[in-house]
Amino acid sequence: MERGRIVAVAEGLTPVTEELRSRGYEPVQLGDDLSAVGDVAALVITGLDSNMMGVEDILTEKPVITARGRTAREVADEVDSRTGRE
Repeated sequence: MERGRIVAVAEGLTPVTEELRSRGYEPVQLGDDLSAVGDVAALVITGLDSNMMGVEDILTEKPVITARGRTAREVADEVDSRTGRE
């Protein structure tokens, strides 16, 4: 997987995963093990568990994008914007 194209996505966000894949990203599931997130360009969370896992505190340099109340396209647009792929 190419660095900068990998995006960790919370479980249950299938439409977001599909939209990111269509834009050339390599979505991977964001799980409880945060040791592998060093290679990701961004993290997409549901928003229901916002910062429950401490993601924002641990990875202050990685964009953390909340999907709650947004379409898959809106989330992917923000991933593009925050990772410099506009």
